[in-house]
Amino acid sequence: MAADLSGAETAETAIARTVEVVEAVFDGPVASVCTRDPATGTVMTHGAAVPAPDGITDALGKRTSGGEDDRSADDPPEAIVDTDPEGPLHAEVTVPVGHDRVLRVCATDPGELDEAAVATVEGVAATLEASLARIEPATPERIGCALARALFEQSGDATFVSDADGGLVAVNRAAVTVTGRDRDALLASELPEVCEDSAAAAVRSHL
Repeated sequence: MAADLSGAETAETAIARTVEVVEAVFDGPVASVCTRDPATGTVMTHGAAVPAPDGITDALGKRTSGGEDDRSADDPPEAIVDTDPEGPLHAEVTVPVGHDRVLRVCATDPGELDEAAVATVEGVAATLEASLARIEPATPERIGCALARALFEQSGDATFVSDADGGLVAVNRAAVTVTGRDRDALLASELPEVCEDSAAAAVRSHL
């Protein structure tokens, strides 16, 4: 697998070979790689013609805006297993690949995605992530995005980013600490709600 990807010269080739590897390893599941364009917010699916559900689109949006992904560079990607996904499929494994991609493996039989299979998918995702890091140059734009994410996440000031309707789309670690809520709970909230929380006097002092 690593040898197959090491010869890839473009991201498209690496992704295509990853999909081929997954579908060769498993008998039945279909694989795809979802990529979010941070400029437009659109999500493209490479591989199986199974459209990315809203959950993946939202998760990629949060990660590319700095709202999720606490992994350090040394942490391997961890899979999320869904045994009741949207659509006709009965099981789905998604694994982050960098900040703007997700490897997605779907099956009609949940038994096909057991612990060993999930570990294999995580290994494939880690290999793809390493290959893409080699292929894609560290352009000023990429460096700038990574730096902005790091500054946002590591800031000592609680920072909340909301959309036009007040729904929170990104929060940093300091915001999680100040509110005492976990990140998922905050991202399911609206900014006015957080500010009005009886336990959120510390939040108001930051705003």
